[in-house]
Amino acid sequence: MICKVFNSSKTQLEEDVNDWLKTGKYEIFAITQTESSTNGYITFTILYLDSKEIRTKKLKKLNKVDK
Repeated sequence: MICKVFNSSKTQLEEDVNDWLKTGKYEIFAITQTESSTNGYITFTILYLDSKEIRTKKLKKLNKVDK
C-alpha cells in the first residue's frame, strides 16, 4: 500500500488530485482530510494500491475461488 499526500489551498486541491489521478491506475483504499484553521490549507491523504498490487490482490482472490 502506498500513501499520497496533498497539501493545497481549497481552490487548488481538486485540480491537484485530478492531475495525480490521471497519472496511473489506482485502487483507493482510504482517504482522510484535515484542514488548518490558521492558514486554510487542506491536507488530503490517499492510501492506495498501485497496478502491481492490484494484480497480486486479484490473483490471490482467484486462487481462493479455485480451491
